[in-house]
Amino acid sequence: MERFVVCFEALATRLARGRFASSQLASCTGEEMALHLVIDSAEAGVSDDAIPLDDSLPADPERDRDFEWAREVLFRDHDVLLLFNPSLDGIEDNDSDLSQRHMFANLHPRRWFLPFPDQLDDEPEG
Repeated sequence: MERFVVCFEALATRLARGRFASSQLASCTGEEMALHLVIDSAEAGVSDDAIPLDDSLPADPERDRDFEWAREVLFRDHDVLLLFNPSLDGIEDNDSDLSQRHMFANLHPRRWFLPFPDQLDDEPEG
């Protein structure tokens, strides 16, 4: 669980620094899962008015509540979400035909914290 917590910290650090290509915010599968959880929680909180929008930031009414846009630009793909589809059981196995055909990276939980092969960020893995 500690390694997963580090994923949230790594994302927060990159966001605070503002130094990342949007599609490379997450450097490993664990960070992608963490980012999905953050966006899902923010979307739920804003839609329930449990999390108010920050009035000190410049308003952009078209994007302030556009969480689909955030999902579109902040991820290289959404492969990690395939793990929640029961019909794709076994997809996390790197040797499966489906995994090799679609070149899924590090879907097995033991591999979630390995950096993506094309990761340009030289920060430590999450």
